[in-house]
Amino acid sequence: MGGQLLCAVARDGNENMFPLAIAYVDSEDKASWTWFLQVLFQDFGRPEETNWVFMSDKQKGLVEAFKAVSLANEHRYCVKHMYENYKKIFRGAEYKKKLWFAASTGSLRSWERQMEGIKKFDEAAYNWIMQYDPSTWSRSHFSIQAQSDALQNNI
Repeated sequence: MGGQLLCAVARDGNENMFPLAIAYVDSEDKASWTWFLQVLFQDFGRPEETNWVFMSDKQKGLVEAFKAVSLANEHRYCVKHMYENYKKIFRGAEYKKKLWFAASTGSLRSWERQMEGIKKFDEAAYNWIMQYDPSTWSRSHFSIQAQSDALQNNI
């Protein structure tokens, strides 16, 4: 018996995580995620009404489902998941340090300096990182509306 579990979790004021919704679906694809998000929004409210920030690995239909269901929310990459993919190509402590510095800086100017440093260090690594919109992974580009600067979901 195949299938996938879809789950939405939230963080409380103490940074503890708790489940909001869990569903068993045949496959992790756009249709399943779209249905799951529609039910989630029905039960808990639309993102534009809540200031929610969604964080994920953005795979298997999830990005398309968010576009189909709601454009009014902030959807971020978990930098830990991003790094796991990055390190498959760019190995070593210096690569890790540079990516995490660029992700964690809160200043746009500092982010630009970090990215210039990465570009000088390894242009291929810079190009790999820049394929992602900085507003989805770097604190320097996060909106202040959501009141969250989390970089990873710890899952």
